[in-house]
Amino acid sequence: MMKAVANQLGALLITLSPEMIKDHFLDKIEATRLIHMIFTVARDDRFGPVLLNIDECEQFFQSSTGKQVDRSGPVRFQKDLLIYKNQAIEKKDRVIIIGTTAHPELLDPKTIKYKGPGGKPEKQGMFEKYLFFPPPNYVDRLLLWKSFVNEDSGEKVGDGERVPSKLHRKCIDFSVLASKSEGYTAGRIRRSVELARKLSDTSETGSGSNQSRALSEKVLLAQLESFDAVGNEDRMRFVNFAKAMEQKSKSAAGTGDKKEKAGGKAKASK
Repeated sequence: MMKAVANQLGALLITLSPEMIKDHFLDKIEATRLIHMIFTVARDDRFGPVLLNIDECEQFFQSSTGKQVDRSGPVRFQKDLLIYKNQAIEKKDRVIIIGTTAHPELLDPKTIKYKGPGGKPEKQGMFEKYLFFPPPNYVDRLLLWKSFVNEDSGEKVGDGERVPSKLHRKCIDFSVLASKSEGYTAGRIRRSVELARKLSDTSETGSGSNQSRALSEKVLLAQLESFDAVGNEDRMRFVNFAKAMEQKSKSAAGTGDKKEKAGGKAKASK
């Protein structure tokens, strides 16, 4: 999804994920230096527009005060991300920051909800808007399967390079794949194709054959079933998250009104 957004914007895509920083930048200075480098590139007019994707952002923006929080994990980047986002980025900068997560219930509302420019940068919050992307419908899944399979299909030549081949398309009933992949996200469908392709390549190497083996619905669905589909429980997590954020916005607005009224009374009494 982030690649599609970046493509539409004509933006440079920078991805920050727990997997990418695992066992790296463990020192506080190193962590700060990484965030500094990311935002330096993002603000540079030569690279703009820039899309910064914070993947699995629940690991970066969970509560940092809980006893079970691993402070050596991604949460160690939390303060620097908040400071640089709220202090370094200006309106003139062509930078958009998008966090993606499958577990919104793990996010700390106090940290991710942007409250405005007042106060310390690390207390201002991170994101201004929240969107839920439901799993693709039948037509979308049909197009996704066709696109991903045709994108990765072909016969191997040279160092793993592939040339187009109609072999895969002749063997696959995409309507079956679309019907049986209800509830799965585009990312998991794509990953299933990638895994099936690797399995096919391994089989080719073992048999000593240079001919690309045709994929089938059975092989692709077997890989897809290794992932969990998005069910009603998953949807409810996002619904509950949206309600919690809405309630927090109302509470903040109510607190602001009370302060304004109190300030007005105090001023009138002087």
